[in-house]
Amino acid sequence: MDTFHLPCGECIFTLDDVSLQLGLPVDGNVITGPIVSATCEQLLGKVPN
Repeated sequence: MDTFHLPCGECIFTLDDVSLQLGLPVDGNVITGPIVSATCEQLLGKVPN
């Protein structure tokens, strides 16, 4: 895990934190392929390389 050092202290983001914020499930089968790119673009506005 990465620790983010902020002026007010340190913070660690977990997969559960990201799941809660984005509303995405983190259990079940892994999804790969074009659907991942479409989901990234929809949620983040950008597709990673």
